[in-house]
Amino acid sequence: MVSLLKRILLEGIVQGNAKDVSGDVSGEGRDEKNILVKDIMIKYLITIVMALFLIAVLLGIFALLEPKRRAPRVTVHGCLGSRWGCCPDRITTKEDPNGTNCVNGR
Repeated sequence: MVSLLKRILLEGIVQGNAKDVSGDVSGEGRDEKNILVKDIMIKYLITIVMALFLIAVLLGIFALLEPKRRAPRVTVHGCLGSRWGCCPDRITTKEDPNGTNCVNGR
């Protein structure tokens, strides 16, 4: 679309210059070309604005559809993070509910 607009603008400039050299004093041809170029530029600008609006709407929809991210689970090491708690020494974690791995066997 940009190349088409450039071609139309260049053709209008070349034809406008040719009319100026040929002695067209009335300027009617140039006014019509200027109106045509303005119409094309306005349509091009409207297309760009509509495309930007569409992109913004799509980004908003995707942001709403994105699943909410939860905070990562924090792993607590040591006795607090164990399944059956601590041995009486408060350092060693119990390997079973009875604490058979503890020094005192609790």
